Amino acid sequence: MHDDHHHLHVPPGWSQGPWLGELRTFRKGILVVDYVPATEDPADAGKSIDELIQLIEDLVQHLVPGNVTVTEKHRSRARYWFTVEIVPESDQTPVDIPAIAVALMEEQREDVANAQPDFQVVAAGYESCGTQVASQWGMDLIGAKQARDIETGQKNVLIALLDTGVVMSGDLSMVDHEDLDKGRFLRGHDVFGETAGLDEDGHGTKVAGVIAATADNGKGLDGLNQGSDIYPCRVMKTSGNSSASDLT
Repeated sequence: MHDDHHHLHVPPGWSQGPWLGELRTFRKGILVVDYVPATEDPADAGKSIDELIQLIEDLVQHLVPGNVTVTEKHRSRARYWFTVEIVPESDQTPVDIPAIAVALMEEQREDVANAQPDFQVVAAGYESCGTQVASQWGMDLIGAKQARDIETGQKNVLIALLDTGVVMSGDLSMVDHEDLDKGRFLRGHDVFGETAGLDEDGHGTKVAGVIAATADNGKGLDGLNQGSDIYPCRVMKTSGNSSASDLT
């Protein structure tokens, strides 16, 4: 996966605009804030975030004409960041998320480490036309065959696969692919809460094969890693697109 630093097709619900001298794609109306708590007390931190959201609302009122609604959309449980959704009363009113992010950073608050749009993240090598890789030329390029003489993967290492999920059985209880070892794939996670990690696109399953396809079985690919377990996380839908907040 990689951040979208280039001009791509803009899907519904997304915008494009300049950020640090580059044209970037990001979710419409979503601001991501990295928050630095002044205290370790979760209750105090939560109160401070509420106050910070009020400040963002005040900034928005100066930057966006007309009535605007500012609501918290998501707050990370693992670390201190949150997103807010900024919705104007009229669909015709532009909301300049990069400008709002810059305005918040210019406040130079000690409790704000960073503010930015919710940038688009695209699956690396994603081909919407479904193009297949004809051969594993990359294995020779990176010296994988020689590396296998030294290491083939350790059982005590867990590999998180952040992509479109993996192909699964009808009851979604296990991986279902002839070239993927069911015993190595854990029950994964779906950030959208929709399909229990089922790959409706195919990209995640292909990446799973590059990582962990069973070697020397006369089927499909030979994966780079033959020993570690895989934890599939569905963080992208069928378009191969996601956002920074979905991946965090």
